This record gives sequence, structure tokens and C-alpha cells, in this order.
Amino acid sequence: MLSVLHVLTAGTKTIMQNMWSDSLLKQDMFGVQLIKDSAGTSTSNGGKWTFGGYDTSVIRGSLSTASLVQQVWWQINVPSIRVGTSYSSFTPSTTFIVDTGTTLILLSKSDCDTLYSNLPGGQLNGQYGVYTLWCNATSSTYTGRRNVYFDIGGSYFGVPAADLLWETLDNENCYGAIQSWGSGNGISILGDVFLKNVYAVFDVGNSAVRVAERTDVTALTD
Repeated sequence: MLSVLHVLTAGTKTIMQNMWSDSLLKQDMFGVQLIKDSAGTSTSNGGKWTFGGYDTSVIRGSLSTASLVQQVWWQINVPSIRVGTSYSSFTPSTTFIVDTGTTLILLSKSDCDTLYSNLPGGQLNGQYGVYTLWCNATSSTYTGRRNVYFDIGGSYFGVPAADLLWETLDNENCYGAIQSWGSGNGISILGDVFLKNVYAVFDVGNSAVRVAERTDVTALTD
């Protein structure tokens, strides 16, 4: 997966910087649509990148804008993480990098502890040494507390429970798609688990990340 993490890094010019300086782009930005595989299958159509703009045909609603807090990284503030539409919310302890080159969502340990305490069966699993949740977390029994939402530019964008169940570990527990990078003063990452549920615009010219819901992704209601 091509990472967008270093697009603004000083030093060797990136593809984007070269295309912009050569006047090959209409706008200094690019859009990313990571497409979900069908259940149990793989597809050659893993996504679409639009350089010099973004694909308005796959956007539902409007784009929300989060300004970069660092010019070197695609680093933004995420003011709130929420479980369900109104079940529980908290302020994350770090800023976030938005990165296509990272598969999972990575949070600080304290944020993972808080998040998983509100998910069905969520825990730091002593047997496996990772954060797990119940494999039936998609059940309607848990309506209202099964999806996770991130505040980007004043709007919440969700990751459904089905995408939080990364791998089955036993008859009850599944490996969570949100894990911890550890303790300390690191930076959290919104990786592909988040990005495959939204349309993302990496706006180089305005030093911002812009996010919208997508027409090919089912809207979440809880």
C-alpha cells in the first residue's frame, strides 16, 4: 500500500511535489478511496487515487476539514472518540496521523483501555496479549454500543463493528482492529481500518485533511 505519511516531508521530493512543480495537477491535493473486499474474497480493485483533485461522485454529504498540526506529517487533532451514537465518548490523549500505509488504527494504551471498556467484551486480553472484543459484537443485542466514531473537523465518521473484528482468536474472542502502540507521548494513527470507511482528501495546498462519507459504504446509524 502506498503510504501518504511523508508527502509533506522535507528533503527528497515526492511524486506529488514533482507533479505540482511540473504543472501536471489542477490542484495541489489528492483523494483516496480504499475499497472494501467482499467477505471472504479479495479483489484487484483495491481502491482509487485521484491526483490533482478528488472524486465527487463517491462522496455522500460534504467534506469535513481538519487542519494539520504539523507540516511534516498528515497530523491532525481528533477532539473526540465515541462508542455508538451517544453511549460513551472521551478525548484522546494524542494527536493523530492519517496514513494509508498503516493497516490498523493505533491508539495510546490509555485510550485503548478507555475504548475497549465500552465495547462488547472489550479487554486487554491476558491470554493473547492484545486487545480483544467478543466476536458477536456485530449482534443487534449491542445496538448503540458496537461502532466506533472519530471526530474529524466537527463531524463524526464511524468504523462499524464488523470492521473492528480483525481476526478470530477463539470461539468467543476476536483480535480488535484497534490496538495500542504503547504508553508515552507518541502519535496515534488512523490507518486503513478507518480509511476504507470514508473518502479522504489530502489537501497539500491548504495543509489539511478532508473527510467525507462515501456512497459505496453503508451509513451507520448507531
